[in-house]
Amino acid sequence: RQDGLTLVRTATVAGETGSVKSPQMAASATVRRQGVELTVAGPYLELAKYVQNLERSLPRLRWGSMKLVTETKVPQLTLQVFYVEVTP
Repeated sequence: RQDGLTLVRTATVAGETGSVKSPQMAASATVRRQGVELTVAGPYLELAKYVQNLERSLPRLRWGSMKLVTETKVPQLTLQVFYVEVTP
């Protein structure tokens, strides 16, 4: 939540699971990625502050696509963020 912005929609992004093995690991690990897509509307400066706040507050998030639409009366930002979990 951020003052000056309106949440337009949310959606989940299909999760993915895979396995990885690196030279530092004795066995392979399972990697699971879960994501969400958010669309928020508001003035450009508030949208930029929102992204900055997400980066600061949740440093372990991984970013997907980000799209800014300015053809509408109020700019809209659609972004994808992911949480990645590695388990041995």
